[in-house]
Amino acid sequence: MTASPAPSEPPGGWPLVVALALCQLVSWGSIYYGFALFVAPMEAELGWSRATINGALSVGLVVSGLCAYGMGRWIDRRGGQILMTAGSAGAGLLLLVWSALDDVVVFYLVWIAMGVAMAAMLYQALFAVLTRTYQVTYRARITVVTLFGGLASAMKVLRWQMVHDIAAALPAVAARHQIEWYMPSTVSSV
Repeated sequence: MTASPAPSEPPGGWPLVVALALCQLVSWGSIYYGFALFVAPMEAELGWSRATINGALSVGLVVSGLCAYGMGRWIDRRGGQILMTAGSAGAGLLLLVWSALDDVVVFYLVWIAMGVAMAAMLYQALFAVLTRTYQVTYRARITVVTLFGGLASAMKVLRWQMVHDIAAALPAVAARHQIEWYMPSTVSSV
């Protein structure tokens, strides 16, 4: 009886992993970790309570959790390239809207949509893609991505709207890089 051959992995996967790790760093920093830094300035400028502001993040996290199952099915059937790219681009647009809003209802709508974007682009989606694409070395690749993502908590801000305007462009740039530079054709079929 012969052993079955090890699953083959796409060549050149480490540049992809580093690029995706940088995308996670930007995404986690601008969306999740950055949120806490924006609460006090938003409270002072907009007059909303901390509970109201933090409630939007809570709603977004619940939506993200509820959407995770659908995102997993999408990745299983169609791969993660389109989904993660759309999530990154959508998050960038939502950050831009967030920086300009002054209505609490719109703020909550932004965070409902952000929950969908987070489910499409953050760890749960990326880890599924890495596990399916790199069946032998996925643990090492996930570890690298997680280490980069952990650095996102170190961000500092001066003015919350300015940071959001700048950060809004970063997921869109990351999405473009995912499409054009780093996503090998084999990943789109995963």
